[in-house]
Amino acid sequence: MDLIILPILIWVAWRFEIWTDVKAVLRAQAICSVWIILAICYMYSKCNTVLYESITPVPNLGIQLSTVRGLSFPLPSKRVLIPLKSSHNFIPLTEVSTVILNQALTGFSVKYYLGVVKTDGKGVVVAFNHIRPNFDVLREVYHGVRETMFNEYERITPKKNG
Repeated sequence: MDLIILPILIWVAWRFEIWTDVKAVLRAQAICSVWIILAICYMYSKCNTVLYESITPVPNLGIQLSTVRGLSFPLPSKRVLIPLKSSHNFIPLTEVSTVILNQALTGFSVKYYLGVVKTDGKGVVVAFNHIRPNFDVLREVYHGVRETMFNEYERITPKKNG
């Protein structure tokens, strides 16, 4: 039955020149669909923005690395963060060999990173992989993690000029 109705509808559309209206509607729908797809892609990229990363040393258990993603809205007085999803990577103490503060040479720049070296050559897990804090922040975090995990404490005094 559908095979009979379809040619009749096509003939009626051709006879009364409805094609131009149909083309205009389809063109408007296509443009609207493209804008909707672009808006969805933009929102996905904004929702996938890394808001913050953290490293949490848990004595006698291990180290947890966390990354929180979501939306960030800059306002005149402050920045509003709306977390949408988080990922956690827990490294048990039995797999932790040491915690290092190292530097990597990339092109013409030096980048510092905080890494957790795993035992038995299983590799290095890099903390703060997305936000890349500066050396002073990494040094403070490094000493805090070493103090908490391995009972190490090293007092760093800033150098005085003069």
